[in-house]
Amino acid sequence: MEYDGDITWIAGKAEWASRFVWMPRPTPAEVDAIDPASLAPSAHYYAYAWTDEASGAAAVAVTTHLERDLDITQGRGSRLFTQQASDGYVRVGGRTVFDRTIRL
Repeated sequence: MEYDGDITWIAGKAEWASRFVWMPRPTPAEVDAIDPASLAPSAHYYAYAWTDEASGAAAVAVTTHLERDLDITQGRGSRLFTQQASDGYVRVGGRTVFDRTIRL
């Protein structure tokens, strides 16, 4: 883990993530229109549009798949930044704020 100002960075490799069936769509509305019942339950799907959200392993995987650094909107007001590294890792960075503690 690295800190750069108020951005925290971690690194991972796409091979550590689930294998995704890539489903690029031209708009977020077309992503929303996908019927989950029409997809095979045994596969991991990643439907995205350029303004769609991603997180964690999916951010690493989509960065590797698209072969480019990304600026990803996640949730309401959160952003992830990804950077490809020459050693096969993808760095994922973002800002965090304390929300609450949840006891398990």
